[in-house]
Amino acid sequence: MAAVQKPKSESDHVKEQLMSSARRLLHELDLPVDDRYDLPASTQRFPDGAHHRIEIPSVEGPVALAAVIAAAQQYGVTIHRASQGSGMMLLTDAELREMARLARSGAACLASPVGAEGLGVPQL
Repeated sequence: MAAVQKPKSESDHVKEQLMSSARRLLHELDLPVDDRYDLPASTQRFPDGAHHRIEIPSVEGPVALAAVIAAAQQYGVTIHRASQGSGMMLLTDAELREMARLARSGAACLASPVGAEGLGVPQL
């Protein structure tokens, strides 16, 4: 029995047009228009031998960090680093301490560009 294809929605057509435009632009800039699976894999590794790291940027507070850690555990994904930018200066000391505690319990590095050294947050 032949599979029945559902008609394309307006949204599908818009996505196709956007992808087509993006590929055209990349081609005009002499950049690859698709993934380059023909290239060799990198031989570079992290000190523990891993090929990659996963960072979740803009984790804006303890509730968000708890959600990131819970989702990572649910899906079996290792989060190596969560970062919080200058918005960290808007958090209370208690919120910062809670984020540091959560990061330690979730085995993730919590990175911040601002002075949080006294909270056990590494400066990277």
